Amino acid sequence: MRHQRTAALVGVAVLWLALGPWVLLLALASLLHPAVRAWLRPTPRVAAAWVGAVAAAVGIAVVAPAGWLPVPPGPGALVTPAYVGRPVAAQPLLDVAGGPGPRGESPGVTSRWFGWGGRCWGVTAAGDALLARCGSTLRLVGADSLRARDTLDLTAGGAGESDSAGGSDGSDGAAEEPAGACASAFATTSSVASVLGAGGSDGGSGGAAEGDGGEAAGDDAAADLPDAADGTGAVVPTLDRRVLVVAIGDDEGELAVVRDVDVSAAVPAGDCLVSAAAATGPTGTSGAGGDGRLWFVTRDGRVGVVAPDDTVRTTDLGETVGQPLVVAPAGGSAGDPADRSAGGSTGGSTGTAGTEVLVSSTAATYRLALRGGRPGVVWRAAYDRGEEVKDGQPDQGTGTPPVPLAGGLVAVTDNAEPRMHLRVLDARDGSEVCSAALFEDDHSATRGPLVSVGRGVVVANTAGSSGWSPTLLGRAPSGGVARVDVVDGECVERWSTDLVAPSAGAVVSPVTGLVYLPTKRRSWWGADAWYLTAVEAATGHTAFGVRLGLGPLVDPADPTGSPVALGPDGAAYVGTRGGLVRVRDAD
Repeated sequence: MRHQRTAALVGVAVLWLALGPWVLLLALASLLHPAVRAWLRPTPRVAAAWVGAVAAAVGIAVVAPAGWLPVPPGPGALVTPAYVGRPVAAQPLLDVAGGPGPRGESPGVTSRWFGWGGRCWGVTAAGDALLARCGSTLRLVGADSLRARDTLDLTAGGAGESDSAGGSDGSDGAAEEPAGACASAFATTSSVASVLGAGGSDGGSGGAAEGDGGEAAGDDAAADLPDAADGTGAVVPTLDRRVLVVAIGDDEGELAVVRDVDVSAAVPAGDCLVSAAAATGPTGTSGAGGDGRLWFVTRDGRVGVVAPDDTVRTTDLGETVGQPLVVAPAGGSAGDPADRSAGGSTGGSTGTAGTEVLVSSTAATYRLALRGGRPGVVWRAAYDRGEEVKDGQPDQGTGTPPVPLAGGLVAVTDNAEPRMHLRVLDARDGSEVCSAALFEDDHSATRGPLVSVGRGVVVANTAGSSGWSPTLLGRAPSGGVARVDVVDGECVERWSTDLVAPSAGAVVSPVTGLVYLPTKRRSWWGADAWYLTAVEAATGHTAFGVRLGLGPLVDPADPTGSPVALGPDGAAYVGTRGGLVRVRDAD
């Protein structure tokens, strides 16, 4: 009898994994019958054995090093396709920079569990490794193994010890996290900032700060980024109001803080850093050949510049900022869209050293330039911020950072009712070139970077996607993905699809000509299946979709809308609530 009960429970678990959550609901409903309850009532020894087994499984998940276990599976493996569509031939895009991505050739999927509370976003490829925000830590992850090599605690602005417990989210740092909306703003908008090329940006450490009304000189000493194993690093904001320049160190693959700037004298308590980025070099590459300046923006609208000697100067916009700033070329020119915003989206262009930035507050889009070493407003372009915070956006305002387009243009979305608009501005003076209403009335919102494709953008609709519930038990919000191009001074919708992309974390590969984005499929079986879907940038046709996994732990609908990351070998990496997932074509 004991073995029969055990077999029944194991059978329910297998059917749950195969067919979905309705199996478990039906099994629980059967407990309403007294005879079933009496038959299943365990002895104390059996109950203790089951409790011990569950405790052991949970314990292993907690103590295992980050990246050593796969993300726990969810239900519905047999009722959701593992692959849809077919492989495609590369259709290269002109005037778009970037690397390769999967083409759907027998793709393999690998997931790695990063522990409870280890949600990862802001994933960025850095040579043979990845940089990712996971909880309150910056993680260096092997691109092939997906195992954490090193971590950096962003609560205290200092390097943490190498990961030994996958369950830690880095929230035990020495510094007290900001309270209320500011802590939420950091958690939902901060990400790994611009990735630096070889040579990095210059700077010393231990500099002082200058706010709007005063100046304090920092150390004059400056040191180049050390010769890292792959010549890369990143600019990262912390919870305790510091801006770090982080290098990937020696062959062991360690994170090394090579510049640590305390900006708290210019950013008062109660405010927090939303994003930070390095000035671009003369070829448009962040950090490589740059002038050593670092830019940052805060939740309360302070835009700051850190000079090579770590002097900090700020300008207060007087408006809330919920989106990353974007380093732009001087003069408003545009050409090569190879620069990166602080949020990770591609855009920008060539020009002189990056002494200008684009910032979108909850009321307007700004272009700022250095004036006497201090950020000064070049132009301000107000937009319709609507009447409320839409379900699917973080603020009452735009859900996207501004993105530079080819031809001297800048794109951003508003928060208008009944439909949001894509607004395209002239980068020189902020005047509106054109606009286009998107998606359905009362069901249009977006968050995260827009996808730049030459003189156009791809926009994903995230309306109704806030929180966990809209995607549980096989459900999905309204969705929609569209491409809008600027043609003869008009915003023209080139194509649209009904794909559901709740995280809007899309990226384009100019090598394959595909746009990659995490999507959710509706399921009458109640299975929560998440996919990496590839869409042809030219036509909007869905090329293929690869199942990332099942269940809420594989949900990539993070609050930042961080884009999919593409590695140099063509692999795609997606941050999820439980860790990281990689999709890579067969060799």
